Amino acid sequence: MRYTNHFISYCILLTALLVACSLGTGASAGPWEVRSISSCTIHALYSSIAVDSSDFAHISFHGPQDDLRYAWEDASGWHVLSIDGSADWPDPYKSVGDHSSIALDSQQYPHISYCRMEPHYELKYAWKDTDGWHIDVVDSTGEVGKWSSIGVDTYGYPHISYYDETNGDLKYAQKNASGWQVSVVDSVTGRGSIPG
Repeated sequence: MRYTNHFISYCILLTALLVACSLGTGASAGPWEVRSISSCTIHALYSSIAVDSSDFAHISFHGPQDDLRYAWEDASGWHVLSIDGSADWPDPYKSVGDHSSIALDSQQYPHISYCRMEPHYELKYAWKDTDGWHIDVVDSTGEVGKWSSIGVDTYGYPHISYYDETNGDLKYAQKNASGWQVSVVDSVTGRGSIPG
């Protein structure tokens, strides 16, 4: 029986990225089973989880080499891939993959929003399609990109909310055939600090 409806990804500092899965659905949900996905001698922070139509989990997280990592499960088990930033490691001034959020499109491809915090803040977006992985810089004006949250519409376009720390704004970015459009949702200082 596949795991359904109940998934949690989380990190034990200096140890591992874990996922907890529960058997069954609704009121018939069974006990939790915890699995280690990635051993991390430093950290595996800011994890986000999405579940595909076959009840397999997909997780984005800030990896142990200050990179964005993507972990996914299929019939053969768990796999982990570095998507962005690992080439910069161990440069302490280049941190990529913080505040990630993951969503799957109708074709089950992953879309990930995340923050590059050093040497300057920016909101980034990574996605996979039939041609492989791609990366966009969505917004790099000021210290932006923390606390991102992503959704994908029926056309496969991403929609991302995130925090502009420079101005204290909640911002919203959406992509369409013309490219990225960025707008301020709420400009009251501090209100946008934890969108989602």
